[in-house]
Amino acid sequence: MAKNHVSSVSRGKVVWVKDISPNAASPKWVPPEKEFDFIFVDGDHSYEAVRIDFDTWVPRLAQKAIMAFHDSYGRNNAGSERFVNEVVTNDNRFRLVERIDSLSVFEFS
Repeated sequence: MAKNHVSSVSRGKVVWVKDISPNAASPKWVPPEKEFDFIFVDGDHSYEAVRIDFDTWVPRLAQKAIMAFHDSYGRNNAGSERFVNEVVTNDNRFRLVERIDSLSVFEFS
């Protein structure tokens, strides 16, 4: 569904990578100087894995980028929810935009 929706957008470029964050961020997929406007974190929902995702992608975020975390809200303190509550919401570079269903959406500045 996501690929069909994204393919209908006439501007921008999406790189679909199914791998762990450190591998996905490698030059094999994207140039090291490339900044991203949107990162969607969804995979291993453990605290440690979300920490790795966060640490991998935050240095690559463009100004005003959106970073969304799946299963980070209303999930009975799952690792992903705990990480977002303890780290992301307390990081002054991020502003909470919205929480909907299990998703937390932040803007980076």
